[in-house]
Amino acid sequence: MALFELLTGEKPFAGESVSSVLYRVVHEPPRDLDAHLDRVPPALAAFLKKALAKDPQARFADGAAFAWALREAQRAAADRSA
Repeated sequence: MALFELLTGEKPFAGESVSSVLYRVVHEPPRDLDAHLDRVPPALAAFLKKALAKDPQARFADGAAFAWALREAQRAAADRSA
């Protein structure tokens, strides 16, 4: 969630209280990244979508897979801006 906020300037789940934010984390999808595609490269947007997926089967299998995918997304973003 911190990476989402660093890239977009917004929290992925907004709320007036801790309980409302926690409810959204559990029950609602994160904010849509499409509004931020001018600042967030598509590879990083896809990475974030997978990292924040509600379905555990749709998320990264483990920390190593997460780290590998993040490095690949960073590499793709760097190649795109070059």
